[in-house]
Amino acid sequence: MVILCFGVYLVAGREVLADTNLVNKQSWVVDGTDDTNANAANISMSVNGHAAGSFSKLVLSYDVGGSGVVTVCTMTGAGEIRMALPPPGEFGGSFFLTSYWDCNAGFIPGMTFTDLDIRQKGGNKGLLEFKGKISNQVSMASKGFTMTFLPPQTDSFRAELKYSLLATTDFCVDQATHTNSDDFQVARMTSNYIDPNVQQNDETRFVKIVSKTCFFYGCVTKTKTYCTNLVNQDEFLIEDPPRLGGGTVWLMHTQPLPQATPSLLLRFSSPGKSRIRPQGLVAASADTNAQNVSFWGDWIDARASYRNKKRIGKFSYTLEVDSPKALSCDFDF
Repeated sequence: MVILCFGVYLVAGREVLADTNLVNKQSWVVDGTDDTNANAANISMSVNGHAAGSFSKLVLSYDVGGSGVVTVCTMTGAGEIRMALPPPGEFGGSFFLTSYWDCNAGFIPGMTFTDLDIRQKGGNKGLLEFKGKISNQVSMASKGFTMTFLPPQTDSFRAELKYSLLATTDFCVDQATHTNSDDFQVARMTSNYIDPNVQQNDETRFVKIVSKTCFFYGCVTKTKTYCTNLVNQDEFLIEDPPRLGGGTVWLMHTQPLPQATPSLLLRFSSPGKSRIRPQGLVAASADTNAQNVSFWGDWIDARASYRNKKRIGKFSYTLEVDSPKALSCDFDF
């Protein structure tokens, strides 16, 4: 049997040859298409439990204000998530899921999407939910991944993620990178910074506890906000990274120039803020398309080794993009 769907042939084996519409109901539209990057990986898709084909890229659009659908997010099978605000906002940096440094194999990139089912919740203008499986194809996987997109607003757009990771083989976490809080990244953001005139984001931001005094009835905690202006040179952004004093790390865009690319935020729920250290890295580059800036939350409690089929941890956090604007800072690193 061959079905013609928006000019695309869908065969009985469910292999999809080009763009296919997966969801077009109420305010959300989801299309499956091809990722043209060299590391493209397919996602086995279903909609409400019904097989819908295999794609290496998903394009999410939303009808903002009833004026017609606009693209607000792309997801690749390789694990890259890019989110944008409705116009005049633009796409900027990217989000990636959990990754780590292996003591034998080096850096193991973030989790890839392998199987996803799409469901809409909450009726018109409701939530868009993806449930399924993720894997880094090497050592970790989850069969209970959930990612829920909330309706985009004019100045913010976010997605909530939850998953538990299991080891799929024996592996070890490189303790040599622990000092710089670059051994087990719960999630990370990447972006471009070449100079003030060529950049998507220009500052990192996080909250640090500066004092904590405890009494028999509780504790009094004082926090300060720390920021780092990006420069195009090889460096870790934070020396002796502290534990987070607030659950959010920001990769800021402090002004809507040279383009109105958004600020990127990671809000950590599990592990909690006291179990996360912020860290970032810049790789000097002259490539205006390079994602040469990374900023992430590193998991303090990651163990030195894990055994096959054993639980690694439960992870819950929010990805968010906000309109570019300057926020106050108490100190600069």
